[in-house]
Amino acid sequence: MPFDAADLEAFLDPTMPGYAVATIDEIAIGGLFRKPYSESFGLVGGDNPQFRALSSALASVAPGDCLTLEDAAYTVASVRPDGRGMIVLDLK
Repeated sequence: MPFDAADLEAFLDPTMPGYAVATIDEIAIGGLFRKPYSESFGLVGGDNPQFRALSSALASVAPGDCLTLEDAAYTVASVRPDGRGMIVLDLK
């Protein structure tokens, strides 16, 4: 069941931990950025970073597209709608 607009806005509040602004084709999109941890006890941990934003904001994004987050360039590895009004971009 999709969340309503007020629910989604609460997830994307700029004061939320993980909130970031991605730039895709010179368009700024607010969302949640999750970076993997890099190493723990000498082992590589985590997985690829992810960016989550409103489905309407990411509707035209496809694998292979480039985006910038926190002054770093990423390539979209996959686009996964979550069924609740948001899309998760797996990045590499």
